[in-house]
Amino acid sequence: MIISHKYKFIFIKTKKTAGTSMDIALSKFCGPDDVITPLPEKDEKLRKKVGGRPPQNTKVEWPNYTFQEWSRLLRKKRIPKCDEHWKAWRVRWWVGRKIWKNYYKFCFERNPWDKAISLYYWRTRNMNERIRLSRFLRSSRAHRLSNFKLYSLFGRVIIDRIYKFENLNQALQDLAKKTNLPKKPKLPRAKASYRETQKHYSDLIDPRDKKFIANRCSREIDLLNYKFEDK
Repeated sequence: MIISHKYKFIFIKTKKTAGTSMDIALSKFCGPDDVITPLPEKDEKLRKKVGGRPPQNTKVEWPNYTFQEWSRLLRKKRIPKCDEHWKAWRVRWWVGRKIWKNYYKFCFERNPWDKAISLYYWRTRNMNERIRLSRFLRSSRAHRLSNFKLYSLFGRVIIDRIYKFENLNQALQDLAKKTNLPKKPKLPRAKASYRETQKHYSDLIDPRDKKFIANRCSREIDLLNYKFEDK
C-alpha cells in the first residue's frame, strides 16, 4: 500500500494482481513524506535493486486506532501497524476525509478464475506434494480468493478506479496521466516464478471448481463483467 502526498494518490494493494510489483514500481516516485508499507525480505531486496524507496512512515498513532485494534492491543498486546493489504476504509480512517476526498484512489483486480490458479501455486509453493486444486479451494488457504472487501465498504466500492490486471499496460499509461507521474511505472517481476505452468486456467479448472470460484467472487464478477473464457 502506498500513499503519495507528492503525487496525491493512494494505491490499495489487492492480492494476486501484481500488487507487489506495483508497490515496488510506485515507490520509485515517492518522496520522504509518503507512506510505503514493508514487503517480505526477498521483495525488499528486489525493491532496493531496482532503485525503489524503502518502507517509511508506517507508524499508526493511538488516536487513529480502530475499536478492533484497541481490542487486540489490550487482549493480545498487539501494536497496530500499517499493513500492505489494509482495506480502503481503514486507509480512509487513517488519512482523514480531506486527503481521501482529494487523492486519486485506485487498485487492481483480476479475472477470478485466473487469480485462483495464481493463488493456488503461491499458497502451495512450499509443499513437498501439492494438494489438489479442489481441496485447496475449499481449505483455509483460499480464504483470500476475493479482493472485493479490500476496496469496498458495506458492499459499495469506495475508491475511484479499479484497473484490470488483464489491461495492465493501458492501466499504467492511464495511471501516469491521472497522477502526473513523470513517466509510466515500469513493473519488475516479483513473485511471478511460482506458477509452474503457463496453461490457461480453463485447462486447469473443472466445472465444479468453476462454479465454486464464481460463487466466492460473484461481486467482482458482476462489477467488472468477468467471464470464464476458454483459451
